[in-house]
Formats: sequence, structure tokens, C-alpha cells
Amino acid sequence: MSSGGVGHKIELVLGGTSDADKQVLLDLLKNGTYEKVATVGRRPVQLDDSVPQDKLVQKTVDFENLDASRENFKNVNDVYCCLATTRHDAGSAEAFRRIDIKAMSSTQQR
Repeated sequence: MSSGGVGHKIELVLGGTSDADKQVLLDLLKNGTYEKVATVGRRPVQLDDSVPQDKLVQKTVDFENLDASRENFKNVNDVYCCLATTRHDAGSAEAFRRIDIKAMSSTQQR
């Protein structure tokens, strides 16, 4: 992690597609503390046009193969983990575990 000062900090948000997660992202984009706010997820975060997005960088990754996306985790100052799903949305108990347990623990190793 780098040690940039205010205005030069980079925030990483893992996931961020639920309504609650979007509130975290909205606050990060509006508060002015970060030079860049990056999201890393299975799909892009859809934000309303009224949300300032000049600092936003979105990356789509395969959480089953995070080694291929290692660069997305470098040089960040702070990380918010917003990875979560329900068994219903995941489609099975195994898929739920892959997202809620395996993906989160894999990102911590980066």
C-alpha cells in the first residue's frame, strides 16, 4: 500500500452493486478525500447520472481467477469489502460459499 496524503489516496471497493453498497460508493465519490475510487467486481456498478464519476474507475474481474487481476489491488490506500450475495441470487449453496467466503478470503491475500 502506498502512503499518499489527502487528495492522493486511492480507495478500492470490492463489489458495490447492492443499494447499500452504492451508498458507500456515493459517499466516497462525493467526500473529496480520494483522488481515485476504484471498484472491482463481477459486473460494473450502475450509478445514477447525478453521481459524480470523474474519480471512478471500474474493473470487472473473475473472482475464480484473481491472480489474473492482481494489478487491480496494488497501490491502494484503503479497501471496502462489499462482496456479498444471497443463496437465492447465487443459485446454490456452493456458489454462495464461493462468493461470500472464498472470494473474500482470496482478495485478502492480494
